[in-house]
Amino acid sequence: MRPTRARTRGFSLVELITVVSIVIALGSLALPVITSMGRAREFAAARTVARDLEQARDRAVLSGRATFVVFAPSSEGYSILEEPTVDAGRASAAPLTDPASRGALTVRFVGPEWAGIDLAGVHVPGVSSTEIRWDTRGRPTTAGGTVLTSAARVEFSGGTLVEVEPHTGCTRVRGDGS
Repeated sequence: MRPTRARTRGFSLVELITVVSIVIALGSLALPVITSMGRAREFAAARTVARDLEQARDRAVLSGRATFVVFAPSSEGYSILEEPTVDAGRASAAPLTDPASRGALTVRFVGPEWAGIDLAGVHVPGVSSTEIRWDTRGRPTTAGGTVLTSAARVEFSGGTLVEVEPHTGCTRVRGDGS
């Protein structure tokens, strides 16, 4: 009598190749969607920075006190400060209060909603500081009060930029956002 071989359960080579091909095809379709979500998040973060920079400028004009936006790229965020009195200086500036949380007005690009956001750097012309000050006329200056003569930039690692125009303080977001 011939010994019978027990049939082992498994997949044939054709079945495995078919499944792997389907997984690769689906993955290639999903990759552009995942990539564009990261760019959209970065663009949203840049718009948030631009909005807060303009609000700081408006606050300086309306309150008659200098306002500072102090960036901390290493902790992926920034804070908005205001002088308590006219010409009190940066040392005595205090954080503005966030009306929603009643805490200090600080923005950090951390957590699941900001996944993949990297605040790469802040460049203020003429200084090595990472803060932008607005005087009572709404002009962007260095922390020491020197009016900017060229644009300040906030950069994200994906290439999106927020530019602060000299003299006017208007902000512009540069990047594709798609």
